[in-house]
Amino acid sequence: MQGYFGQILVVEDDEDIARLLAVALESARFYVEVLGDGRQALESVQASPPDVIVMDVDLPGLDGLSLCREVRKFSDVPVLMLSALREDVDKIVGLELGADDYLGKPFNMRELVARVRALHRRTQSRERAEPPKPTAQATTDSEVLEFGCLKIDVAARAVEVAGVSVHLTATEFSLLQVLAQRPGRVFSRQQLLDLVWGPEWVGTDRTVDVHLRRARSKLLEHSHHEFVEAVRGVGYKLALAQA
Repeated sequence: MQGYFGQILVVEDDEDIARLLAVALESARFYVEVLGDGRQALESVQASPPDVIVMDVDLPGLDGLSLCREVRKFSDVPVLMLSALREDVDKIVGLELGADDYLGKPFNMRELVARVRALHRRTQSRERAEPPKPTAQATTDSEVLEFGCLKIDVAARAVEVAGVSVHLTATEFSLLQVLAQRPGRVFSRQQLLDLVWGPEWVGTDRTVDVHLRRARSKLLEHSHHEFVEAVRGVGYKLALAQA
């Protein structure tokens, strides 16, 4: 795949749309594999994860929502979900199941390519970036942040609550890490988008709410303290546990 930026898996059963997606993404210098069946796509991702998945919701074999749920059990590969359903509830369901972004049909092909580029760039940046250094406000030990029963290993990208390992997706971990670097500071949704997705991100800020709600729910399974706190009308912060 020399000369290509990365590999994109397109899961779309409409041959005309799939062909247009492939042409647009290949023109943007991505290597594209196209599959029209959800179960085939799941097997493909298990065998060789791509850099980004672009999937339709309405698929034969295994629908897009179920496919996204299954992929999230073993991979953090970025997912851009496509759907002709335009209701906010459908978008939120897709994001709740682990999609990184959601685009309604019909869509502008340039916007789709821009979103795929942003997802791919964020993944590559995360892999190349050195782990940020913790602040003096956190107890540190080999780049480990600890806040009461919450332990965040930055280098290993691992989280524990009360000694129990908590699986966060790559996006959930990155958001939690940003908050943990400045505990108590309130970050706006736009600031979190800029820091985690990048300043060129073209998606909605609602995705921040969904990812942090999932992260907060996972942490609460092992502790009654709400470490991820929503500040109404402003954004989010990491709330320290009371002594």
